[in-house]
Amino acid sequence: MAARTKAHRFSIARIRTEFAAYLWKRVRRNQAWFEVSRSMPSGDVRAGFVPSRLRMLEAFRALEEVSPDAVEWFEESGALHYAAHAEDLRRFLGEGET
Repeated sequence: MAARTKAHRFSIARIRTEFAAYLWKRVRRNQAWFEVSRSMPSGDVRAGFVPSRLRMLEAFRALEEVSPDAVEWFEESGALHYAAHAEDLRRFLGEGET
């Protein structure tokens, strides 16, 4: 039993390490995209956002089966994510708080 427990701990440790590496890679990628997008005109951002969002919606609708994880990702990457940052965006754009 002790050997099994040790192997189990090892696999959990490996998963944690790999997940931490994944998160760090994701943070770096997000930072890089943020730096690129800072200098983009807002019209270019909007012009790219709408078709990208539509492609994502089409791909989501094409799924034969939608898992709870997919629904959560879809919500978190869209409306819920934007709602969480709406006040920050309004302040940034000088529109004040609502």
